[in-house]
Order: sequence, then C-alpha cells, then structure tokens
Amino acid sequence: MKIERTRYIPHHTEERATEDYVCYIDKDKLIAICYVGKATKSTFYYRYRTLEQLEESVSENLRRITEFCDRKREEKAKQAEANKNFDIRNYLKVGDIIQNSWGYDQTNQEFYQLLRFRGTKQIVVREIAQKTVHKDGYSSMSCFVLPEKDNFLTDEKEFTLTCKAYLSEPFFHICNPKDFYYFHLWSGKEAYCSWYA
Repeated sequence: MKIERTRYIPHHTEERATEDYVCYIDKDKLIAICYVGKATKSTFYYRYRTLEQLEESVSENLRRITEFCDRKREEKAKQAEANKNFDIRNYLKVGDIIQNSWGYDQTNQEFYQLLRFRGTKQIVVREIAQKTVHKDGYSSMSCFVLPEKDNFLTDEKEFTLTCKAYLSEPFFHICNPKDFYYFHLWSGKEAYCSWYA
C-alpha cells in the first residue's frame, strides 16, 4: 500500500506563495519551511537566531528558487520548440550503427543497424552480431567488442526507436518507449564489455 505524504505546515505561520513555491514563516519561533511545486518534502526548513537573519535567509533562498524555476521553464520551452521542428534524418542515415550499453554488475553491449526511418522522429533497427577484440592487461572476464555490420541476428526482429531533440551535442536522444534504455550512435570505436556477475 502506497503511503500518502502530506506537507508539514507549522501553526501560526505567515504564508508567502508564488506559482513556484509556498513558504511558511513563524516569526515568533523564527521558523521557515518551504515547498517547491507539488513536493511534499520541504526544500528548506530552518530555525533562525534572529528575525533579521530569518528575513535575509528566506529572501535569498526564495530568490534562488525563483531563478531555478525560471531556468527550468526556459529550458522546457526551448526543448518543446526544438522537438516541434526536429527531424532525425538530419542526424542519422540508413546503415548507421546504434549502440546500447547497459548492466549493473557488468557491462553489456548491443549493436543495432538502422534499416529505415518512420516519419521524422522514429527509426527502425535490427540487432547485429559483434566480434570480440582482446587486449592485454584486462581481466579474463572482460573484453572489447566491435559491431559486425549487415550480420543480423537471425532470432531478432526489427523494432522501432523514438528520437527526440536534445539541446546540446549530439542534439538528439534515441530511446525505446517500452523501457528505460537510452541508445546512441556508435562512435566507431571498440566498446568495453564485462561479465563479472
């Protein structure tokens, strides 16, 4: 059963609120507690020595919160604008190798070949084989791998990946809507792989 969390609001407080935060101030006990957005965990909760210290600290903290929220809104607007005009065909081409690295106690590598585009924001890929590259000085439970272009795995089917604009290089993200993995364009270099677990 999920526990519903609620905000702690001290009694007899003065409220200062904007669209970004709500701050409760008790000038008698010299306490200030602030929540950002819809959060139930406070961003700050302090007791001060003097009323002057409380006012200065709260004003500075609220100014920083406002600046942070303004930056987030600006980034969100830029991201939305970038996605509106985004076309993955400007960054990838058919035949490109897409890589996925994942693992907790080990590092797994998977390589996929781009077969075709589906609109401006999706690519269709299929997994390809990889070959091992041994290097001196590494563990017997690790190696480096390289993709083998056009050598498709027979038991793997095609699937679609979604692409979104990104505000800095490489200017796009590749993800699988069905899981949390993020893919990227293969760098052209051998990739580290391990199987410690």
